[in-house]
Amino acid sequence: MTPTNQNREIVRGAFDAWAAGRSSVFDVLADDAVWTIPGTTPGAGEWRGRQEYVDAAVTPLFARLAAPARPELTGIWADGDEVILRWRQNTPLKAGGSYCNEYAWFFTMRDGRATAVTAFLDLPAYAAATGTAA
Repeated sequence: MTPTNQNREIVRGAFDAWAAGRSSVFDVLADDAVWTIPGTTPGAGEWRGRQEYVDAAVTPLFARLAAPARPELTGIWADGDEVILRWRQNTPLKAGGSYCNEYAWFFTMRDGRATAVTAFLDLPAYAAATGTAA
């Protein structure tokens, strides 16, 4: 299997397992991965280390969801060490309503792990769901 195909399948497998409720896509992150969300609104920033990102951005969102996140993958592309995911989420919130968002995640892979991720999403929707809206 080529490195491109191997990286695509590692990320797809982690994403599919997350969507099925078996594990988390964040398990594919290297311990020292750098996660970047470009922007200037609440939710944007850069985190160094898988646990720092999960604690700062994932846990606050998941704490407000009324059901486990069941993401829907709408596209995956790979070229060498780069893997791009496009996906969407529509999950009920404990306070009522739903958290609806669409994402594009750009993974840089090394030795079967994501060492860097740049994520694009609707930050105002994220901020409203987590109660961090400005």
